[in-house]
Amino acid sequence: MPESFGASTAPSSLAERLQDVTEALAAATTPAAVFKIVLQPALVALDAVAGAVLLVSDAGDRLEIAATQGREDGAQTIWQDGPLDDTVPAGDALKQHTPLFFEHQGELTAVYPDLEERAGTTAPVASAVLPMFLDGQPLGAIVLDFKEPHHFTPAERRFLRTLAAQCAVALGRARLSGALHRQVEARTRELEESRARAEVLATLGDALQRAHSPEDVAVQALEPLGHTLGASSVMVVQLERGRLHVPTIWGETLPAMAALRTSGTPLKEAALLDRCARTKKAGYYADYDAAGGVLTGLATLAFAVEPIHASGDDLVGFLCAWRLPRTEPWPAGDRDLLRRSAGTLGVALERAVTTQALQERTEALDAFVAFTERVAGETDVRALIEHAADVLRATLGDLGVGYYEPEDGRWKARAWSNGIPREFVARMQAGFEFSTPRFAHAIRDQQPHFMQEWNSASEDLPGARRTGAMATYPYFQHGRPTGVLSAGSMQTLGWSEREQAIIRAVGRSLGLAMEGTRSAAELRRASRFNELVLNSLGEGVTTIDAQGRSTLANPAALKMLGYTAEDFMGRPQHALIHHSYPDGSPFPREACEIYAAFVDGQVHRANDEVFWRKDGSSFPVEYTSTPILNESGEIEGSVLVFRDVTERQRAEATLRQANDELRRSNAELEQFAYVASHDLQEPLRTVTSFSQLLAKKYAGQTDARGQMYVRLITEGTQRMTQLLQDLLAFSRVAKGAADPVRVNTGVILAQVSQDLAAQIQHTGAQLHIGEVPDVLGDASQLRQLFQNLIGNALKFSHPERGPVVWVGAECDGGLVRFRVQDNGVGIAPEYFERIFTIFQRLHTREQYEGSGIGLSIARKIVERHGGRIWLESTPALGTTFYFTLPAVEGGA
Repeated sequence: MPESFGASTAPSSLAERLQDVTEALAAATTPAAVFKIVLQPALVALDAVAGAVLLVSDAGDRLEIAATQGREDGAQTIWQDGPLDDTVPAGDALKQHTPLFFEHQGELTAVYPDLEERAGTTAPVASAVLPMFLDGQPLGAIVLDFKEPHHFTPAERRFLRTLAAQCAVALGRARLSGALHRQVEARTRELEESRARAEVLATLGDALQRAHSPEDVAVQALEPLGHTLGASSVMVVQLERGRLHVPTIWGETLPAMAALRTSGTPLKEAALLDRCARTKKAGYYADYDAAGGVLTGLATLAFAVEPIHASGDDLVGFLCAWRLPRTEPWPAGDRDLLRRSAGTLGVALERAVTTQALQERTEALDAFVAFTERVAGETDVRALIEHAADVLRATLGDLGVGYYEPEDGRWKARAWSNGIPREFVARMQAGFEFSTPRFAHAIRDQQPHFMQEWNSASEDLPGARRTGAMATYPYFQHGRPTGVLSAGSMQTLGWSEREQAIIRAVGRSLGLAMEGTRSAAELRRASRFNELVLNSLGEGVTTIDAQGRSTLANPAALKMLGYTAEDFMGRPQHALIHHSYPDGSPFPREACEIYAAFVDGQVHRANDEVFWRKDGSSFPVEYTSTPILNESGEIEGSVLVFRDVTERQRAEATLRQANDELRRSNAELEQFAYVASHDLQEPLRTVTSFSQLLAKKYAGQTDARGQMYVRLITEGTQRMTQLLQDLLAFSRVAKGAADPVRVNTGVILAQVSQDLAAQIQHTGAQLHIGEVPDVLGDASQLRQLFQNLIGNALKFSHPERGPVVWVGAECDGGLVRFRVQDNGVGIAPEYFERIFTIFQRLHTREQYEGSGIGLSIARKIVERHGGRIWLESTPALGTTFYFTLPAVEGGA
């Protein structure tokens, strides 16, 4: 039957349980924790045998069991999953928006006749069904079962209704917390994956600068690429004249893969690669074999292939990867990584082909001037060396010329002139020790070194012993040796001044040309790296020239704004994305913080504006506009960095709503405690009065046991009255607070000393009050604060010595720090926090009287004044309480 509301009383234990449940729910972060915290106190408080929580399904059409208490796992019960309608008690309670209470045997089945038949079990004797709502929407119900008839008092009904409301709010907060946690985890994973991809691309870019062949690139870059993708194998396939060659395989190399290294398989026989070549599109497959892969032994692997293009868009190879199947075999992030890696590998393969072509070139140069003219526009180091060798041979006769670079502790030839015997070339490629004289002298002296009567046998060169002249020209970068140009002649035993001058001139010109080449390469690498960084950023980045036109935009910016690069570049940016306020009213350019950066040269930030997309929609942003200065310090434009804060604003709004709900719930609980304690005093006075009349009227007519019963009734009502008065005092700390005024603390302490005069005289105590400054506060509450602390010091005195209490204070910035010190029984450290909890006692009533609320009131008064309270104590020696209160401006 629906609950009927009316004024009544409730045992204080229900209020205490609600307080405990509120504190526990504040720390609950999962629905399971919320259910456990709510069901157990409800069962104990009302002596119920079992309880359950039913929640509305995500679809909103069913009720589903979420938690049970008091029943064995698998036990049959009438509370089962079922439709959300009024044919079942929980659905009926949600529909009526009111709790349902069934107090006697048969009441439940009278309202729902077919309930037992549908559930296949017997209904409980008595039950309570408590609906839960959150933000006006049905959330579910709490049900309690009783094995005996149960009369639900108004206080119990009020307790259960408040418990259901607390459960709904806590469950909503736990769900929100879980959703936020999942969002944070997902974003963290996304950032980690993005960073890993960026690191692989950076490694690949670095490898390209150092490597001289696809094999070198693979050794340094394919391993991190494979690890990041979680691949079992990664392969670079080179396409030469319609045939496939596999210079490099990383990871597991199956026999079918290894065969490609030497077989020169025609492209048409590799179906998936041929399809990629014909469509000019990458291929991503969940099952290699099912997709038509021709290699055996790979049926259970997912497969990806990206085309590798040279700068002229010529197809030069493929980047292939295999890995174990997944739910989403190749997500967008992995595809982007493979695509960018293939682009970088295209440059490496192109350079390898170019190097091979350059080795075959035999173009003759017949003058030093021709060499200088040619190298002015040359960017390839090997071509430069070939030009130098041709010039030296054309001017000095039959020379053998080689260029060496350091590798693995040896000087290894990277380029050489035509006509050098094959066995000599092999020795040059194998390299010479760093200690070889012709290299060591030049590096040590950091200048050209000319050797007379050089002997081939000294360097273990193949063939018969030969004698001639050798010259070496060293090259350095940042103080480190990077190469050596070596020229040898078997036609002479020495170098003339003319010949040395020519070698120095050619060597110096070659060095300048290579330095220019390196600088250009560094510039390209830096530009590529900056492009990779910009492309990998999640924030939007644009640049604006002094006329307000867009000159750059990274992919994230274009995606958020809905523009293509062609639509965005070169157009006035303010008119595109920042033309209106959120309400649609015009946003003048003069008020725009973005343009202000290159007007006043300052960094400008905003976090409460919107940008407008191409489709006319807007989104909230926070951005920073930084001026761009040229070498002369003149402003040439600005850099805009922005991010979409839609999701963050939504999360903040949800969190604020949850906090408001919690504050409102706490206020209702405080009001409940105030009303309950106030209303309970009247029946207690009635009990007290009649017990006194009973004792007076029948004095002498009852035996000792009857007199003891009357005395126990009187003592119990007195303790209950004291508890209620203390509870009222506790709730009035905030409810009856006055505006803070200047309070003379010395006068307050004098009043407290007078109030406690009888207790001081009775205990023989000594109260010492030092100089105390005035504070800002509520005089009546501060009087109660000092009375509680000093009264406690007198009450908890040591049985073997008279109590001594010291009160003092000192200024601490804008606060006054007070101390109340005694020589009493002391407090163990593990109880330092517990003693401030309402109704918590460390001693029995026989040892020390009181209700255990005094320190709770003290802390509430201090915190209401903006201070804090703490203690230091040693058992059996005494305790010192410290607390802070606002100081009066200007001193005492």
